[in-house]
Amino acid sequence: ESALSARETQQIAEEQQTSPDSPISARSRAMWVLRSISPKLGNQPPNRRAGGCIELTGGQKLLIVMVGLPARGKSFIAHRLTNYLTWYGLDTRVFNVGAYRRMIGGKEDSEFFNHDNAANVAKREELAWTVLNKLLEWLKHSGGDVGVFDATNTTDERRRKVLEHAQQYFGENELNVLFIESVCEDPEVLKENLEHKIARSPDFVGVPREKAMAEFKARIAKYERVYRTIADDSLSYIKVMNLSSKIVCNKIHGRSQHRIVAFLMSLHVNERPVWLVRAGPVDSDPTHWSGSWHPGVVAHQLKSPQRGPVKG
Repeated sequence: ESALSARETQQIAEEQQTSPDSPISARSRAMWVLRSISPKLGNQPPNRRAGGCIELTGGQKLLIVMVGLPARGKSFIAHRLTNYLTWYGLDTRVFNVGAYRRMIGGKEDSEFFNHDNAANVAKREELAWTVLNKLLEWLKHSGGDVGVFDATNTTDERRRKVLEHAQQYFGENELNVLFIESVCEDPEVLKENLEHKIARSPDFVGVPREKAMAEFKARIAKYERVYRTIADDSLSYIKVMNLSSKIVCNKIHGRSQHRIVAFLMSLHVNERPVWLVRAGPVDSDPTHWSGSWHPGVVAHQLKSPQRGPVKG
């Protein structure tokens, strides 16, 4: 897809015919260069219909399966990653099992998450498979590119079942499955996550802070009894440690998955300074604008081959 309109393209052609070396022609070509590279510089989102900046490996859809205990930042990662992939041109959605549970049932106490209670285990499994099937249906029949299955998925058995079910639904060579596990062992980060969760989760609306904290910790204890970190190296997975400090990868293939790794490596929850830099004054001589992407610089460099190619 052209970076310029038809009128602008015609204008450049006319200028090059009349005087290829004129400043006007050079400036027009410079504007074409700037506008052509702007998506690569991150100035505007790419056109998804034109392919975007990320291509799915082999044209396959991508299922991302979140893994981890409650309050470890799974949903934080899922939503940040969804925004990132959407901006890059991939139709991406999060399917959260907890949100679906609250939508159809309401609030449950910690006993609902007791893995020794067979009836409650069956209810939770039904919720998980219902959400997973909605995700797979959206990917296969509604044009989705990436679906994020946001649930705890804390056992080897559950992860293996999710993988097998997804591959059976799509066909083994039509879907890539990537597991992303959030491991949080930093006491300070974990404390902040717990406070954030009880303050904003719909499960604890109207519940006193002390009671909410006790209830939530009891729920986490139920999961901790059965939780097993990913150790199966036949899976494609990424482990994010303490939401920023360390990344562990296994069987990461293709441009989209490598982009995801790079994004997760830059993810953080701590406050950091943001520096705004304003360019200093310049005079009318384009040769004094070196190191800038000002149109005058590009025009001058395009006009003067001895200066070498334009570098960003």
